[in-house]
Amino acid sequence: MRNNSLLSFLLFCIVTLHAGEYNLGSGYDLFEHLRVGGYISAEYKNSDTINEFEVDDIAVMGYGNLTHNFSYLVELEAVKYYARDFENDEEETNPRFYVERAYINYKLGNHLELTAGKFITPGSYWNQVPINVLRDLTSKPRLTQNIFPRLVSGLDVGGYIPGSESVKYSLFTQKNEDIDHGYNNFATDDHTGATLSREFESFEAGLWGGHFHVEEGPESIYAGATFQMEDETNKLLVEAATSEVTIPGVSQTMTKESLFAQASRKLVKNHYLAGRYEYYRDETLSLSENIYILGYNYRPIFPVSLKAEYQIHEESTDNMALFSFSILF
Repeated sequence: MRNNSLLSFLLFCIVTLHAGEYNLGSGYDLFEHLRVGGYISAEYKNSDTINEFEVDDIAVMGYGNLTHNFSYLVELEAVKYYARDFENDEEETNPRFYVERAYINYKLGNHLELTAGKFITPGSYWNQVPINVLRDLTSKPRLTQNIFPRLVSGLDVGGYIPGSESVKYSLFTQKNEDIDHGYNNFATDDHTGATLSREFESFEAGLWGGHFHVEEGPESIYAGATFQMEDETNKLLVEAATSEVTIPGVSQTMTKESLFAQASRKLVKNHYLAGRYEYYRDETLSLSENIYILGYNYRPIFPVSLKAEYQIHEESTDNMALFSFSILF
């Protein structure tokens, strides 16, 4: 499908969603087995070196249940659809839509389900929430961008371990190039991994790891841990991960390691305060940094979010104010 056709389809969906019975953020039943939806995210960034507005994400999704056991999802997304650089008086458009996700799921029960296609890499909890409007902060932790691939084009087997209703597992593999590999943080052609997590009464904790190879590039082994808890007022998410990178022609491996702790609190109805501490060290870039972020999130209704955050870096010239608007259809 050509880009102009995709954009026309997206606009058609947005207009259509206002007709008939529809609740914002819930998608629209276009046909019996097809529900359509989407989201838009726009950002403004300002620092000593950046003064930029961009429509960062425009996405359209189609999903549904084919049978009691079979479901599917297809998500097409244009990243940095429009950007205006006020610092250099430049603007850029990128109207191409990429396949972010496209998979089918077959669920045999709570203990076994199969997913085939392009899907989110299991493990990191932050990585499981790909839509800005659903997050408490707009900016992404380094851990979720530089340690492991965000997406897998392959097969996943998961569910609860037999005999347990609280311990979950996932085994996934990819032995081919990405489906539309223009949309992934690593252009992988081999990726295998596993996750194991346990749900407790008031929190959840998990371990995850894997191995991946970048097309005509390095290979990496990574491992991580996640802890999350949430009640009606507070949220806490802590994640740590490390990877060992082997670069062709280089005798020694190089290490990347990252940690972040993010907390949010509901102040009053529809108003939230959030903060994150982040550490990242990358031997491939000779980089080590600490980042502190304080943010505010206003949700007039759940599928709409207006956020503001301020980032403090060790290099003061990197300090940044970030504002975003996002909406889920």
